Amino acid sequence: MARRVIAVTAIIAILAFAGYWFLWRESDVAAVVNGQEIGRADLNLRVNEVAKQYESYGMEVTKETLSEIRESVLDQLVVEVLLMQAADAAGIAVDEADVEDQYQTLLASYENEEQFVTLLTEYGYTAKTFRVRLAEQMAIQLLIDQHIADNVDPDDLQISEAEIRGRYDSYVAEMEEPPAFEDVYDYLKEELLDEKIHELQIIETLVEDLRAAAEIKIP
Repeated sequence: MARRVIAVTAIIAILAFAGYWFLWRESDVAAVVNGQEIGRADLNLRVNEVAKQYESYGMEVTKETLSEIRESVLDQLVVEVLLMQAADAAGIAVDEADVEDQYQTLLASYENEEQFVTLLTEYGYTAKTFRVRLAEQMAIQLLIDQHIADNVDPDDLQISEAEIRGRYDSYVAEMEEPPAFEDVYDYLKEELLDEKIHELQIIETLVEDLRAAAEIKIP
């Protein structure tokens, strides 16, 4: 369960920034995927996360930008539902203890749980609903890991020490106080592995196959 929690940790990174809340209609259905509804409130929650991230980088969020964000986030939600449905069909389940371990790992980045929960609340989550989000992300990652194991030659995903060292050298060349190689070794290896997986279009092909077989309705 330790591998690839990027999507989840990105949520926490976004939570570090103060911002604004875009209010939309909190009713209706944003999309229906194989009979499963995606609520507009869930869409709004995720749009707000991305909008805050834009703002944190000093980017102006205009009506046009917000519309683009909304379209992109809705597509992402559709993909997540497709992957969750595939995980369910494959009998993949996430142990509650693993979810709690991940929650506690994220919590450890903050002074105390109250501070963490306060940030979650600002983004529309409770500790309970955020744990649900974690469980969904972890189930999706288990599905992806299983798909990769079943469809990719392990030799195609080998990362050499030289590759890791090369990536490290390219980064530290632009840093005044670079971290020790050992401290970022696992991160760099994971980054390189993700790039190889992307180059092979493994996840993209899985999603395309799920889309082709799905019934997706967007009102």
